[in-house]
Amino acid sequence: MRLFWAVLAIAPSSVSAETFVIPSQTTSALIYSEFGVATHTVTLDLPAGRHQLVFPDLPPDIWMESLRMEAPGVTLGAVRMREDFVPPRPDANDPDIEAAEARVEAVEDQIRDLETEVARLELRRDAAKDRISFLQDLGKNEGLAASTATLQQTVQMIGAETLAARTEILDVDVAVRGFEDQFETLEVALEEAEAALEALVPEVDERPYVVVDVTAPTALDSVVFSISFASEMSWRPAYDVRLTETETGAIVTLDRYAVVEQSTGENWDSVQLTLSSETPSDATDPSALWPDLRRLVDPEALQARRAVAVGQLSAMSEPVMEAPVIVEDAAASADMVGLNIEWSFPTLVDVATDADAVRIPFDTLTFDAEIVARAVPLAHETAFLIAKVTNTSGEPLIADWEAPRFFEGALVGIGELPDVAIGESFELGFGAIRGLQIERTVLNRAEEDRGIISRSNQQSEKVRIDVENLTERAWEVELRDRVPYSEQEDLEITYRATPAPTTRAVDDKRGVLEWRFDLRPSDTATFETEFEMTWPEGQIVR
Repeated sequence: MRLFWAVLAIAPSSVSAETFVIPSQTTSALIYSEFGVATHTVTLDLPAGRHQLVFPDLPPDIWMESLRMEAPGVTLGAVRMREDFVPPRPDANDPDIEAAEARVEAVEDQIRDLETEVARLELRRDAAKDRISFLQDLGKNEGLAASTATLQQTVQMIGAETLAARTEILDVDVAVRGFEDQFETLEVALEEAEAALEALVPEVDERPYVVVDVTAPTALDSVVFSISFASEMSWRPAYDVRLTETETGAIVTLDRYAVVEQSTGENWDSVQLTLSSETPSDATDPSALWPDLRRLVDPEALQARRAVAVGQLSAMSEPVMEAPVIVEDAAASADMVGLNIEWSFPTLVDVATDADAVRIPFDTLTFDAEIVARAVPLAHETAFLIAKVTNTSGEPLIADWEAPRFFEGALVGIGELPDVAIGESFELGFGAIRGLQIERTVLNRAEEDRGIISRSNQQSEKVRIDVENLTERAWEVELRDRVPYSEQEDLEITYRATPAPTTRAVDDKRGVLEWRFDLRPSDTATFETEFEMTWPEGQIVR
């Protein structure tokens, strides 16, 4: 099989007249939020006639239905993709990969050499033990005690040889312990070398076999051939949100980034990226709206029909399921208006498959902002710095759920940046203003039950809110609190607020009150609310 590829991998001018193997890699990618379209672009010379172009390097995770080809001046025919029984790809000659593989092999050779040395030492130890065993058996031989002189010589010889053997065993043990340290060092080196190799080659080896039939009317030089396909890739926006104050007002800047990931099975090397705000996975057509037919039905006739239907169902051997109720929702989100912008990056990008999350600098958007101190004493004892902004950038802002926020260069927290349409106003919080102290005190809370004979129950509450500015600057404050409201005639609610609130239904939320006022350094302000509820006897208020 490798001979087959070797013959076909020669330059097109010298290969078979009808078959060309085209090594390729991703050169550009158009990425949506959940998937994308990658393109392999190659330039080749084609003689006149019919040919087959073989692409052995397309990534494994591609969608066959999405394959598209372009080649000016060439007629394109059938496209075949095979995922099983695929010939092996030509060997890669990446010098970095070859160097990493050589390093792994070198460390493995050193480990094998050490293992051989340890084996030799263990043989010496075993031989020394055998000598000691032989000498011990020799000392037990009664035939050796022929004379005193001979016995002395034999004892001396056995002792000397045994000492030599035991000394050799000790030397072997010391040498083996020394090799253990070398083994540990080489094992660490092997792990590092294998990790370095794996970092260079996270690609999937198995690739589909794609063949494209083409016809060239005449001999063509430098034909630009592109093959595109959809695969797993994604991008998401990231922002650094910054608020700064100037002599003339406040400014919010959004440093925009794009975080790109891909799982195509192919490493991207110097790829031209284009990011789209489109979401092709969403519906392309509005939902159908069916007529809403209403009828007048005689209650007795309806009850009779239901009884008959119940009897028929109970008589069946298998239950009959009712037709599902389909709720058609044709409402469209206003945030989707105008979200069809594409951003192209001039800098080529490398992205390893299933490994890299690449953050790419995008641009910086600047907005004029109005800043206020918003206090919600029911939940917090301090006010919060709020910047009110209108999207005047001329393009929509895509949501980021964890955008770092900075005030005058200092990180104050992480918060959500929502989807924002062109021209839409939005708000951003920049942390607590510790010097704006808020205290909410319930002055009295009373519930009165007049007993069984009483015609109604009653509840009342009075609240005082104190605001104090301990900072060294004046603030425009928005103080928000609430009183209950009712949508039932039997539940009567009346309330009083002193001073009168600026807004009585903030964002059309009934009962949510807001006071707007300026508070200079060291100044205080006090606000009071009081409500009373009455309802019929025997009812419960929730």
